[in-house]
Amino acid sequence: AHCDPAFCFVVRITHNRKGRPPFPPVHLNSKMSSSSPAAGKKVLLFGVGLSTPPMIHYLTSFGIKVTACARNPKKIQKVLDEVKDQKLVNSEVFDISSSDYEKRLDELCPSCDIMVSMMPPPCHPKIAAAALKHGKHFFTSSYVSEAMEKLSPEFEKKGLLSINECGVDPGLDHMSAMKVIDHVHKEGGKVLGFFSVCGGLPAPECNNPFGGGYKVSWTPYGVLSAGTNNAIFKFQGKKVAKPGTEIYDPPELKHVIEVKGKPTTFEWYPNRDSTPYIKHYGMPECQSIIRGTYRNNGWCNTLRAIALLGLNDKEESKEDLGKMTYLEAATYIFNSRSEEKIPKGASADDVKKAYAKFLKKDVSDKAITDLEWVGQFSTDKIPEGTKAPIDMMCHLWTSKMQYGEDEKDMIVMQHLFEVEYKNGAREELTSTLIHFGLGKYHYIPSKFTAMARTVSLPLACAIRMKLEGRINKTGVIRPVDADVYEPILEEVAKLSPAIEFKEAALKPQIWLRHEVKPGEERCALTPETAKELLDAGFRVTVEKSPTRCISIEEYEKVGCNIAESSSWPSAPYPSIILGLKELPEDDSDLIHRHILFAHCYKEQAGWKELLARFKKGGGTLYDLEFLKLNGRRVAAFGRPAGMAGMGLGLWQW
Repeated sequence: AHCDPAFCFVVRITHNRKGRPPFPPVHLNSKMSSSSPAAGKKVLLFGVGLSTPPMIHYLTSFGIKVTACARNPKKIQKVLDEVKDQKLVNSEVFDISSSDYEKRLDELCPSCDIMVSMMPPPCHPKIAAAALKHGKHFFTSSYVSEAMEKLSPEFEKKGLLSINECGVDPGLDHMSAMKVIDHVHKEGGKVLGFFSVCGGLPAPECNNPFGGGYKVSWTPYGVLSAGTNNAIFKFQGKKVAKPGTEIYDPPELKHVIEVKGKPTTFEWYPNRDSTPYIKHYGMPECQSIIRGTYRNNGWCNTLRAIALLGLNDKEESKEDLGKMTYLEAATYIFNSRSEEKIPKGASADDVKKAYAKFLKKDVSDKAITDLEWVGQFSTDKIPEGTKAPIDMMCHLWTSKMQYGEDEKDMIVMQHLFEVEYKNGAREELTSTLIHFGLGKYHYIPSKFTAMARTVSLPLACAIRMKLEGRINKTGVIRPVDADVYEPILEEVAKLSPAIEFKEAALKPQIWLRHEVKPGEERCALTPETAKELLDAGFRVTVEKSPTRCISIEEYEKVGCNIAESSSWPSAPYPSIILGLKELPEDDSDLIHRHILFAHCYKEQAGWKELLARFKKGGGTLYDLEFLKLNGRRVAAFGRPAGMAGMGLGLWQW
């Protein structure tokens, strides 16, 4: 069946792009101003690490004085060496683990205007408590912990502000997402689905073989331990919990994003608990929300192997790993978890074979070759004092996957919004950040990593805004309100190089489903017409089908995306699901817009149940039997169908 006339008509009525109002204009870059009402005011900074030089440079550029506090004076000086205007920067020794740290805070706090913590998250409540004691505002880029949340009433009572989650992720993710969410809500629309994914990766030209390309600029412990974190999210109205051991399981989730003019495929996996952000972002209508992490192609396969083999286990080993070689440890860790044992003293080839058998893979699989490349099967000695498998793996990653002196990193972030407007139109919107580091630290222009800039500069902008009197909130907050996120997004977009999000509406997607009716080999869309749609600006996804009269390769040749058979229920909300005959008979809610011959308006069997599924799910049925244009049906069985029927009847007779 070739339903081109009907299809083109229905696509026109189902995708009314006039439903989306235009986005506000994107701010252009401009030079940083050196004049500020905040000049001369004082910031007390606790924690001096790799992300702090861009912050200090930014604040001092506006005449703001910074006192940097850390335990190691040499570390402070190393960071200060990266700052152009050092006359505005002082350093103080501070050790939060010392017994008299509170006394030291009492000495440091009175003279500042804002206190900032870039220390590990468990330290923040202690610094925040001192801020409350001395009547100071408190800022950090870290997540709002339960302990910090409990301090909010006291900050409000004292008229003080504590901005948290104001880095990159969390931080810029909140701000850029809320810009679009608020805009959709303002126009009467609903956000039915929200997917937010971010990753810190090497620039494409700096990749190594491991996991499709990965490097570390500081301790890899957090990345490795992420493989043990459970993920909780909501998908199509249902709460989903995934154990950390399963977040890397196939089939891998993938996004294609343009990087330096080249479409680049990234893998991503869900990250921690996404569900609280329905409330944080003020979108109770949201039926799907997943926050995740980007990695290069191949990452999930390798990290899944590491997790299954226990190589990122945080529990201390019973035997001292610091007295073993990496190969011996590979054998020991395997034997402590598996019923099948590797003989003591086994060769690297034997260990690789055992790993491959356990993982149900070939020894040539990328996960095995990645472990070999990083040194897991080497006879090098593990550093003394290594207690847990994750510590052993950290040593390997640190030694093999450091950035070179002139290599660059990048931040990739994308939000995908599945939106429905008040006139019924639906579409997918994106907000995307691609930001590259500038290589080795230097003075002006400041050559900081992408990670350092995006972690610290949004927070630095928030500090400046508060010191200039442009933020008037109190309590412990995230930057999710327009009066906070708008000026920060505007400011980071003016930096050089700019930290700037690009918003876009995706082309409408047609999803050709596999026909489930027995004996149905026809389809509603040929490769030739699919090509016409692609050329006209549509996206076309075609499901694999063992019964369709046209091979899947024909659709792939013309540029269609290929999906697994009967996967359409998981398609994005705005997708238009195209088929010929009846849908599968079950009790699932139908949330999409469907084009098909439904056979339900003449009280055929199951008609009530089918229409009830559309009503319950909020989907729409465009029945080809009843759609008309200029008084005529746009899809009908014409003269050839009648002749074929007559011939078959005569043949049967």
